[in-house]
Amino acid sequence: MRAARFHGAKDLRIEEVAKPLVPEGQTLVAMERVGICGTALEEYLIGPGIIPSHRMPMIIGHEYIGRVIEDPLGKFTPGTLVIPDGIVGCGSCFHCVRHEEGRCKKYECIGLPCDGGMAEFMATDPHRWIEVPSHVSPEVAVFAEPMSVAVRAMNKVPLVPGA
Repeated sequence: MRAARFHGAKDLRIEEVAKPLVPEGQTLVAMERVGICGTALEEYLIGPGIIPSHRMPMIIGHEYIGRVIEDPLGKFTPGTLVIPDGIVGCGSCFHCVRHEEGRCKKYECIGLPCDGGMAEFMATDPHRWIEVPSHVSPEVAVFAEPMSVAVRAMNKVPLVPGA
């Protein structure tokens, strides 16, 4: 399959890589749209910063949506458009149990310290995906991750009268 792999500052290559194997309990998803955020742009221009050097080259992209190709667990039917929860924690600490993986000391963001969505396919945990409602187009759905970041940030800003 084709994938955009980050090799270092200003070195992003479209390369042929092996199609991911689908481990037991995982879902195969065909990537449909991938956004490029400020973090990805900074990594490209001056990185690696967040991306660990020992994991390069790696497939970038953490704002993505895709269509389910195969789900052995039966959570999604093939063709379902899905959005990921791209933050993965250890799964067992206090924060992970409360679904606060972003606070886990071992968390990773898919597409930054580990392979992401700028590839034709991705094998991932189906419990990390959310079905896109049928009335939402892929062009809009791809903004779910950046919009959630903005909404979360605004929810943390104190209400200032007159602001």
